[in-house]
Amino acid sequence: YNDFVSSDKSLNKEVITCVCEGVISFQTKTILESLDDEAKEFLGDTNQLQPKFIVAPYFYLSPTLFREWLSVTIACYVETKNILSDSQVFLALVVSKEAIEEDYTHIIQALSLLKPDGILLWIDEHIEEELSKPGILRYVDFLKRLKDTTGTIYNIHGGYLSILLCHPDVNILNGVG
Repeated sequence: YNDFVSSDKSLNKEVITCVCEGVISFQTKTILESLDDEAKEFLGDTNQLQPKFIVAPYFYLSPTLFREWLSVTIACYVETKNILSDSQVFLALVVSKEAIEEDYTHIIQALSLLKPDGILLWIDEHIEEELSKPGILRYVDFLKRLKDTTGTIYNIHGGYLSILLCHPDVNILNGVG
């Protein structure tokens, strides 16, 4: 975290920009450039392999440094969106189960101001099949509030409950990874 903070305790814009440019380059160029000639010939038009959206740099939101890393993740999203203003940019929300259980309202408040193009959600150690009824209600409430901040949410590690939440009549999630 300290690499992202200036001596005055504000986020270091130069570091944020450098990280974002590297991640963008990897997603838009490095992967395609790494294909050998045989793969390029087989695939044909490699322009079709360009990503549908770019994932901004993200960091694990642990219970101990949750707010700090959320601010860095949001700053990276904003900078990536500034660089790629005409592209879809998704925010990856990779968060510990404990941080969600303790205070998910902080995430919702921060993202409601941001309005990301989409969210990729990964709740670490979150096992839907083990949720109690209050746990299910809290999880669905979190997802509904998260959905209000963006039009698209993909749950990267969801289970049967997340699949149900993708149903058009429910429309809380857009897909499960």
